[in-house]
Amino acid sequence: MRLSFQWKIRIIVCLLSVSLSSLGLYCLYAKTYQTILGSLKKNLRDVGNLGAMLFDHDSREALKRLKIRALEESVFDRQAIEALPPGGTTRSITAEKIKELHASKDFQMILHHLKKINYATYKDAAPLLKNYEFENIAGMDKGMMGAFLLIGPIETLEEDICMILASAGPEPTEDGWPGNPIGNIIRNFNPWSKVSERIFILDELNTDDFYQFLGGTVPILDENRKTIALLGIDYPVGSELNKLRTLKWICFAVIFGSFVLALFFSFIISKFLSRPLKLLTEGVKEIGKGHLQTQISIPSNDEFNHLAKAFNNMAQNLQAITVSRDVLETEIIQKQKLEKEKRKK
Repeated sequence: MRLSFQWKIRIIVCLLSVSLSSLGLYCLYAKTYQTILGSLKKNLRDVGNLGAMLFDHDSREALKRLKIRALEESVFDRQAIEALPPGGTTRSITAEKIKELHASKDFQMILHHLKKINYATYKDAAPLLKNYEFENIAGMDKGMMGAFLLIGPIETLEEDICMILASAGPEPTEDGWPGNPIGNIIRNFNPWSKVSERIFILDELNTDDFYQFLGGTVPILDENRKTIALLGIDYPVGSELNKLRTLKWICFAVIFGSFVLALFFSFIISKFLSRPLKLLTEGVKEIGKGHLQTQISIPSNDEFNHLAKAFNNMAQNLQAITVSRDVLETEIIQKQKLEKEKRKK
């Protein structure tokens, strides 16, 4: 199907407009995403560094003792562990032993530190308390980060298999938090050797059995600079994702609006361009029919006006040439008649 000049102009204008607006908005969205991600990664690094400083000598000795007890009480279901996806968890300690370990002095000391970290990331100031209540995901969506401790590697298991030693929310809550108790086996997103000796922040968002998050770990070292455990910090990204989704819909709306505006202006532009072309086309057709007196008027000061003047000059020249030809033909015919009459005489 052949498209008219008007529709070609409309399509070109719409494509250019939508392409440019889409490219610009994509760059804006990508830059915003990277800015938010970079800011969160910096916050995770700062919180992790400061959180690790809370664990003094006594706390680190408690970590060592609790680590030994947790490994002693664990029973590993290898089939269930091998089936774990990244971020997936499975229990390795019975509910009775979990309750006993949670009640221990060592666990309570460590739990208090984790809850301090948890509350320190909240958007409002928190008073110094002897005990802090765990805030669920709804609280985290308001800006709170989740804190936990990982140990590993576990002998005879894969290098990315770790164990939860403690978390700020070890017990399930009435509002849906499943609890993350001691002995939870988790398939980490990275192998232990990659994260056990330095601060590590994930480059992208991840999803585990609890939420979608951006996470990082900070090694807690003993006096010999050996890693006792990893302090993990998770930032649930629900609120940020909602902002990005809003920005995405705004971008879509702007692209659609640019398409509508481009379509509107393309009709005006195509009409403005096609009218003089239409006049020129009709003038050529009239010349083709022999109407050499045809003249075109295009009231503008652009190339179309110059083209119309050139067309009018051409028509006048053709008319003059035609008149001269007719006169010449008449003269030739008259001369031929005179010659015939002379011959007859």
